[in-house]
Amino acid sequence: MSFVRIFLGLLCAVAALAACSGHATPEYTAALQNPGYGTAPAPDAGLAAALKTAADANKRVLVIFGADWCPDCRKLGADLKVGRLATLPQQDFVVVKVDVGNFDRNLAFTHRFGAPLSEGIPAVAIIDAQDHITHVANARELAAALEQRDAKVIEYFERLKRMSFRG
Repeated sequence: MSFVRIFLGLLCAVAALAACSGHATPEYTAALQNPGYGTAPAPDAGLAAALKTAADANKRVLVIFGADWCPDCRKLGADLKVGRLATLPQQDFVVVKVDVGNFDRNLAFTHRFGAPLSEGIPAVAIIDAQDHITHVANARELAAALEQRDAKVIEYFERLKRMSFRG
């Protein structure tokens, strides 16, 4: 019985997140429920594949450090997949998700980027197609941007695109 209560509570929390965001479409709700960190490939393999794709398409790699349990990670994933940021990854980035679990998974991989998890998750890094890290945004910087209205969030990611592009 307690499992059912926990499950229903989780569904209510996800529905509340979607409703609060103003994006309560079925697609957005589904994206919130399936963030994909736990099913992401091993980060080294995911990054290698993403770098090849980025080089072929003249794009950069957007590495997202997060976890399936994290509400902000779920929201960022949904925003990038079907929400207010949905056009950005397809146009400019190849996205790689890195599951950090309860800050106990893939930590050796994350250290390559300095200390992106020092302020929590989600955190992001941008890597050019030549495997150079061009920007790392910790959770505090990212949260401040994500709390903005849609136009301001898009502006933030547009700024990231411009500042990290090496052509």
